[in-house]
Amino acid sequence: MSAPGYPWAGHASARSRLLEAAIATVSALGYEIVTVEMIVDVAGVGEGDFERSFADKDECCRRAFEDVCDHFDRHLLPVYARTAPAPAKIRAAAYACADYCREYQQRARYGLQVRSRYGRTSRAEQSLKFHLGQMDSLRDEDTAHRIPAAAAELSVGFFAGHAIRLDASGRLGELRASIPSLLYSVYNVYLGRSAAERLLQDEEIRGSQQLPNRSI
Repeated sequence: MSAPGYPWAGHASARSRLLEAAIATVSALGYEIVTVEMIVDVAGVGEGDFERSFADKDECCRRAFEDVCDHFDRHLLPVYARTAPAPAKIRAAAYACADYCREYQQRARYGLQVRSRYGRTSRAEQSLKFHLGQMDSLRDEDTAHRIPAAAAELSVGFFAGHAIRLDASGRLGELRASIPSLLYSVYNVYLGRSAAERLLQDEEIRGSQQLPNRSI
């Protein structure tokens, strides 16, 4: 691996290049295989730059994970900020997640691969609470009595679990095609089976009309 093939070579700060290199190498090879020397080589910086930026590989990769959290949160924020009915907001967020995994596949793969290692950092917890809070806000006063308190965790779990399985089989780019079935699971938790079936039917009709690349 060498730096010239990477977009940050020659123009980003050393620290930023090291973070991007960690994401690129770990997403491609796995955490255990990657070494500091690999990260330094791909970043196109000197070992002294690494030593001035991070204590070790673990700190570098942890910071890279937090950077992915920041990036992903910013990607979803415009969706959450929109005023829309609950099913429409869930749908928009689902497709935004799928678009993120397609457009930033290295970052998505990195986040999925190292979440068990760094998922309990304060930044990771803050990110998780942010997304759970958005999902939980869909439990309005009229429906909160019949929607499980764990609805947000269940919904996020559906998406995360499926993304992890796709990534493990090298098919993360197929996440978008899975959205209708994932939405059915979420709609079922929030709205009940009959409403979920109606909304899934509408979703399949939209799919047959060829959804645009961005459905948010």
